[in-house]
Amino acid sequence: MWYTLALFVHILGAIGLFVAVSLIVIAFVYMRQASTLERVREWASVANVAGKSMIFLSLIILASALYMVILAWGFTIPWVMAALITFVVLAIMGATLNGRTIERVVAMARAAEPGRVPDELRTQLLAPRLWLVEAIRLALLVGILCLMTIKPDMLFSWLILVGMLLLGIILGVLVQLSPRQLSQKEQFL
Repeated sequence: MWYTLALFVHILGAIGLFVAVSLIVIAFVYMRQASTLERVREWASVANVAGKSMIFLSLIILASALYMVILAWGFTIPWVMAALITFVVLAIMGATLNGRTIERVVAMARAAEPGRVPDELRTQLLAPRLWLVEAIRLALLVGILCLMTIKPDMLFSWLILVGMLLLGIILGVLVQLSPRQLSQKEQFL
């Protein structure tokens, strides 16, 4: 019964985490397209709340995962180790790279005068690293979900995660291209 409850909490945490990451991506897309600072501020506050909720959600996911691993799986199971290592790396990446970017954008939006979006803030919203890191994070979270679903051996676990990392990099690069750049590249294919 306790394992089932932990699994339920784990799944709820994972759903919440995907919602929070999705809200951050959506907020950054809308901030990127915003023509006024007021619009950027609205979406920056969404990203800020979603980013802060990820700390709580990550702790819920990690606590329930550790309980289930200790109770039923053990730390020697390949997909468990691959998922835990990746999750911890994503948590560190979120706290350092993603979290700081969100805080910097929120601070810049609050400090700026109402009206047009300042060039410095626009530069932050268009920064390649921002889009690359978000795409990688989302792809690796899907990779972890895949590991928990199919429970592969060590080799296949790492192949899945490397594949998702590459997909995240590709998506992160593609998102940075404007529609005009994409249509020009398609002409060469």
